[in-house]
Amino acid sequence: MSERKGILIVDDTLAALKLLTDTLTNEGYIVRPASNGERALSSVQAEQPELIILDVRMPGLDGFEVCRRLKEQSCSRDIPILFLSAATDLEERVKGFALGAVDFITKPFQIEEMLARVRTHLQLSRLQNKLEVMVEQRTAELNVSNERLLNELDERKAAELSLKESEKRFRQMIDLSPYSMALSDIDENIEYLNGKFVETFGYTLSDIPTVKKWWILAYPDEKYRETLIEIWKERIDRAFKCKGEIEPVLANVTCKDGVTKTIEISAVVFGDKSLVAFHDVTERKLNEERLKTSLQEKETLLRELYHRTKNNMQVICSLLSLKSLGANDEKLKVEFREMESRIHSMALVHQKLYSSKNLSNINLKEYINDLSDILVKSYKTSSDRVSLVSDIDDINIFIDIAIPLGLIINELISNSLKHAFPDGRTGQITISGKKIEGEIIQLRISDNGIGIMAGFDLKKNGQFGMQTVFALAEYQLHAQISFETSNGLTVTMKFSNAINGERL
Repeated sequence: MSERKGILIVDDTLAALKLLTDTLTNEGYIVRPASNGERALSSVQAEQPELIILDVRMPGLDGFEVCRRLKEQSCSRDIPILFLSAATDLEERVKGFALGAVDFITKPFQIEEMLARVRTHLQLSRLQNKLEVMVEQRTAELNVSNERLLNELDERKAAELSLKESEKRFRQMIDLSPYSMALSDIDENIEYLNGKFVETFGYTLSDIPTVKKWWILAYPDEKYRETLIEIWKERIDRAFKCKGEIEPVLANVTCKDGVTKTIEISAVVFGDKSLVAFHDVTERKLNEERLKTSLQEKETLLRELYHRTKNNMQVICSLLSLKSLGANDEKLKVEFREMESRIHSMALVHQKLYSSKNLSNINLKEYINDLSDILVKSYKTSSDRVSLVSDIDDINIFIDIAIPLGLIINELISNSLKHAFPDGRTGQITISGKKIEGEIIQLRISDNGIGIMAGFDLKKNGQFGMQTVFALAEYQLHAQISFETSNGLTVTMKFSNAINGERL
């Protein structure tokens, strides 16, 4: 549809023509005046207007004849026409509307009324044109959709034909399967059993013509059968809706000779058929049970080993404690107490493992909190004087990490309790444990005590306890370790918690 422009005014009275032209021009409209019917028709042929204001009574071609000719032509048929007329009789108006006019403006007219009518019919015309464009677009879209639908119908017919051929070939292939196979329809009539099915269970198609008969013979225990049927029907209904595979079910099947076999049953739905596969896993389940029993025995043995190790370490701690009481040398007593705390840190790991469901790792947060409490009590340090603050993530660490890590924590906290707060000074020891990236854990132990002398090399000049820290961190945990000596002492260590993985 070509774009229409302007308003065509047709009137043989020049004064009226000028008045209308000036008025509409002042309102911003593009106006094309014509003084008779012939010029009006020529103007429309040259360029179609949006709206025509047409005087009824003109010499030569009157308004009615001009209107009739315009409505006969497809290019101008839907242009809205407003008649101008001094007559008020009903017959003339009826004739005008019958010819296709949309409105009448009675001479003499009010400018405001005329402008309002022009605005209204222009808006209606534009909306009509817009609607026609939308209808054309939607019609084109529907035509495309219909064509696509027809193509899909043709494809579906071809697919159905192909499916029938596939079913024929598929049934021939069933007998080559290593699994027992049964083909049934949506009404639960069994259509085919392969040779492996008869070999495994002993039933033939005459024994089990329907799925219902199969349920009765294969699962003679009524309660077990009802439970299994409920599970199976729910899964097969879901598969029919989704046209997909049925989630496998493990069942104890009674064969024709009375032998019970453990069978993994799965199925696939295609069309209105279902193909059920029966995989004999009797031997596999027996092996799994044997393995499960073996693992339980090993778990019991491992728990007993952890328990005995913990008890033996506690005996050693008790002996060291007794030896410490009998020693006169204060330095020797300190050595005994330090050895006792180291053994406590290792015994605590075995205690945690013994009481844990997981025998390969322990919870870092629980372990550090318990170990810290033991150390504070062993040094008889009042919580009013030295407070212990921890911020540790809920992380599980493996046993090969827990034991050296416990010894390191023991040495660092013991070092702070012994040396950081002399002469009754008060302070705080802070322990932080965070998983920072992947399996990397960052452990930070700090105190706000007196610190160490500037330039003092802990690794070279430290006592046995600090040498132990460096050795364990470097050779056991393969960790990165660093020290800060401002405002007390802060030790930061990063290590990997990956079992058998690379260390830092």
